[in-house]
Amino acid sequence: MPTGHIAERVLVWASALVPAALLLLRAFEWSVVDVVSVFGIFFIDAAVWLAMAGCTIWALVHAIRGRRRGRRAARPFLVCFSASLLAVFFPFTHTWLNANYHWLRPSRMRVVEMVEAGALRSNSADTSAIIALPPGSPHVSMGGNDIIVESHDGRRYVFFFTFRGILDNYSGFLFVPDGGDPRRFGDLGEENSTQLVAYDEHWYFAAHR
Repeated sequence: MPTGHIAERVLVWASALVPAALLLLRAFEWSVVDVVSVFGIFFIDAAVWLAMAGCTIWALVHAIRGRRRGRRAARPFLVCFSASLLAVFFPFTHTWLNANYHWLRPSRMRVVEMVEAGALRSNSADTSAIIALPPGSPHVSMGGNDIIVESHDGRRYVFFFTFRGILDNYSGFLFVPDGGDPRRFGDLGEENSTQLVAYDEHWYFAAHR
C-alpha cells in the first residue's frame, strides 16, 4: 500500500478517536476529577487538547493538499473542527450536573432519611459535621463519599459533593429541610463567593469559590 494511503488511513482513525476522546473527557470531566484529582485532570486535559490541535492541523493540511477530491479530503478536518467547537460551546458541565442530580436523587434521599433517623453519625476525627458513608453505600458524594451534615434551628442540612476542591472551593447538592434557608449552611451566606441554584423542592446546587 502506498505511503500516502497509509498516512490517510491513520489520519482517518486519528480524526475519529481523538475527537471522541475529547468529547468523552468533557462529558465526564467531573467524574474523572474524582479519580485523578484536580491536578491530574489539568495534565490529562492539556494532553488531549494538544492531540486535538495536532490532529486538526494535520487534517487541515490534508484537506488543502487534496482539495481536488472535495469532501472526502476535507472530512477529517470537518470532524476535528466540529468536535472542537462542540467541546468549547456545548454545556457539558450543566448536562452532567442534571444527570448526576436525577440519577442519584433517590439514593441521596435515602441517605438524608438515615441522617434524620439518626442512623448515620459523624465518624471523622476532624469535624463532627463530616460523615463518611459506610462501605458498600452508593457513591453519592465525590471526593471519598463523605457528606456534610449541619443543624440549624433544629433542622438538618445535608450536603453531597460534586466537586471537593482545594481550601474553600467546592460544589455539590444541598438538601434543605422544610423552613430552612440554604444560606445558613456553611459559608454559603457569602454572596460574592457563592452560587445557589434551586433544583427541586428541598434541593439546591451550591458552589463556593
